[in-house]
Amino acid sequence: MTEIKLKEENDWRIDLHAIRDAVKPNTKCIIINFPHNPTGQVIEEGELHALIDICKSNGIWLFSYEVYRLLGASNKPWVSPAACMYNQALSLGVMSKAFGMAGLRIGWIACQAKTFLKKVIQVKYYTSICNSAPSEVLTLMALHHKDAILERNNKIIADNLKLLDQFFTEYSFLFQWVRPQGGCVGFVKYKGSGSVESFCEQLVNTQNVLLMPASIYDDESNHFRIGFGRKNMPQCLDQFKEFLSYEES
Repeated sequence: MTEIKLKEENDWRIDLHAIRDAVKPNTKCIIINFPHNPTGQVIEEGELHALIDICKSNGIWLFSYEVYRLLGASNKPWVSPAACMYNQALSLGVMSKAFGMAGLRIGWIACQAKTFLKKVIQVKYYTSICNSAPSEVLTLMALHHKDAILERNNKIIADNLKLLDQFFTEYSFLFQWVRPQGGCVGFVKYKGSGSVESFCEQLVNTQNVLLMPASIYDDESNHFRIGFGRKNMPQCLDQFKEFLSYEES
């Protein structure tokens, strides 16, 4: 498998040239994740069309992990699911991210290739047979009220992003980030002394504030992932600031 990492100097945008150069004669599938975890970057319509062109010209499938789609501060219209744009694309969605209903454990794969979907169903039957019926009913109820749920969750994201903008401006000497365009996570550069792993470990042990160091994502940079999808963000930032005040003293 060939991994192509997003680069901060490119604002974490997808690198189509790198993808095109990485395609080999035995390449069967390209896997993407947008809005991206952990950077919060989105893919725009022109970029997705160009990626699909690469897939078409090489007979490659496209697997699109879209669990944060419709969630976050995207300043442009959301691009359509990949499965709607390419007959050899699969779009993965879940209830746990944008809808905030992780306990239901319900997700879906959309694809125009019905023969392929039958194979997916057979694997599902072989491994887990069926979903929880109450979870399916609750999922249908939620999807019927999709707009209201997404409006609520996106307001939480927008409010928290304002707080984080202020926070990272205040502590710009210590942190740097590319503001996320979608989802509820961002990737922040730690500019302090010492390793980001040690910084995150001390923070969670003293203030119960959990950040994910870049090493969790097999990344050697001094970044950490911060999540901002919960309503208790003000309290979390207060505890974060208290920790930083100890570090400075």
